[in-house]
Amino acid sequence: MPLELRKDVHWCNCRGRAVFLDVRDDLYFCLPRTANDAYLRLAAGNPLNGDSDPLQSLMSRGILTPAGAGAAIAPPPSVEAAERDLAREQAHFPGLLPCLKLFLTEAWIARRLRTASFHSVLNSLAPARIRARPRNPYPSLSAIARASDTVAVLNSAHNRCLVRALAVHSTAARQGIQTKLVFGVIAHPFAAHCWVQFEQLVIVGGLEEVRNYCPILVVE
Repeated sequence: MPLELRKDVHWCNCRGRAVFLDVRDDLYFCLPRTANDAYLRLAAGNPLNGDSDPLQSLMSRGILTPAGAGAAIAPPPSVEAAERDLAREQAHFPGLLPCLKLFLTEAWIARRLRTASFHSVLNSLAPARIRARPRNPYPSLSAIARASDTVAVLNSAHNRCLVRALAVHSTAARQGIQTKLVFGVIAHPFAAHCWVQFEQLVIVGGLEEVRNYCPILVVE
């Protein structure tokens, strides 16, 4: 029987370990070794007889669902290899107004994450772009990156990569610039990170850090 992942479940292959992100339930998870190997064979299109048994728990939870003939597991997402860190290339102060706008955007997103599901927050950050894309988006992206760094210095809270990335992605979209909001994971030991990328530029998230993570979800 052909199987596919539920539409709001994403996955990646971290050096032979399948890692899953269930956006609806805001949950990362892995599988026991036998189920992991069976899933990777299924995803590669080479299931063995008996692989359905270790995958039964995924089917009973609705993670794997029956699919039509010819359906297959969608491959993990990909993103351009990051080569530059835009924020580190910009030394000038972006100005008070961009910093204030980004600070308020972060505050709004942080409040939404406390009061609403991650799934609904993610969906709400895909508005129609209210400006045409500028011919040269780099000055705008530079200002956004520097504003985000400035706000991060003023905000003493830790582990805010999600809030920062959501705010930067949303701010760029309002200026007509389509960035990539990337969620990445490390399997051993487990860690998750979120960053924003434009082509091969890391806008926020840290170039050296993002290189350690395997993309599991890319939002454009």
